[in-house]
Amino acid sequence: MGTQANGVTIHPTAVVHDSAAIGKGTVIWSHACIGADVVIGEDCRIGHAAYVDRGVKIGNRVVLQSGAAVFRPWRLGHEAFVGPNATLTNDRDPHSQRTRDTGELIFKMGDGAVVGAGAVVLSDVQLGAHSFIAAAALVSRDTVSYGLYVGSPARLKGYRCTCSARYSEEEGLPRRCSECQKTY
Repeated sequence: MGTQANGVTIHPTAVVHDSAAIGKGTVIWSHACIGADVVIGEDCRIGHAAYVDRGVKIGNRVVLQSGAAVFRPWRLGHEAFVGPNATLTNDRDPHSQRTRDTGELIFKMGDGAVVGAGAVVLSDVQLGAHSFIAAAALVSRDTVSYGLYVGSPARLKGYRCTCSARYSEEEGLPRRCSECQKTY
């Protein structure tokens, strides 16, 4: 597959900046681009042609599928999932002649959160832990933990347990999941 050192596997066509810190057990696939000062936790999978901008921090057991793009200053929690061609942006008012200073900003994707294929999450948004963003959704506002969001713009349509059991918006997240018995 590629270079293997310290339990990290990097495909020979991937570009990983020398200052990036990659946790053991992580696999970086072909044509992925990992920027300066990126921190990637242990046992992560970075897919083909994924892009991780400089300074991004990624927790343990995170998956970025093929073509996913994560721009600074995003922080991804443990066990987060970013689907193929999904994008976490950093500027709501981009210009070709100037770049937004994101120095003091942090946009967070909570532990266990999921961003589906082709979804776009705009800047200045916080994604709650275990929130679920459906494929092709456009997220322009903060999400609640365990919330299930669909559409463009993304709207709360219900709740989702970590076992994938779903609950309507009206009934809300129960005190105990009927499927796995997890308590909230």
